[in-house]
Amino acid sequence: MKKLFLALAFAALAATPALAQPAQPSAEHVAVALETLNALDMQKQLDASIETALQMQFQQNPQLREMEGPMRQFFEKYMSWDALKDEYALIYARQFTVAELRQLAAFYRSPLGQKLAAATPTLMQEGAELGQRRVQENLPELMQLMMASMGGTTTTKP
Repeated sequence: MKKLFLALAFAALAATPALAQPAQPSAEHVAVALETLNALDMQKQLDASIETALQMQFQQNPQLREMEGPMRQFFEKYMSWDALKDEYALIYARQFTVAELRQLAAFYRSPLGQKLAAATPTLMQEGAELGQRRVQENLPELMQLMMASMGGTTTTKP
């Protein structure tokens, strides 16, 4: 179990690269970004992503199910919309101009934008499942590559 927690911690660190922080956007820019995220229904998107990640962890590591309560408590505290919305707004404000954010918000309020927003959690889940399945299907090859890298002997497929 300790190795599993260390693996999860390492995965979290690997998924968060350190990047140089650009200049801070104006308060109006951040407010428009937050408006765009609300039009995208980012809270629902984030909740669905967290649920998908947890379910995948429980599927891959059933022994984690006994830690579901503390894990959910942790994610609610640090990964929920309330915990992240200001930082998400900054991320979007750094990537898009005020005019672009307004166009995005208008799109996400349209029927097609609403359909995309509603479908995104399913698309992300199916994409994650595809990636997981592909790794599982090819795990022996990955193990061979890792063993070869460590100086072990392997056989290669033609």
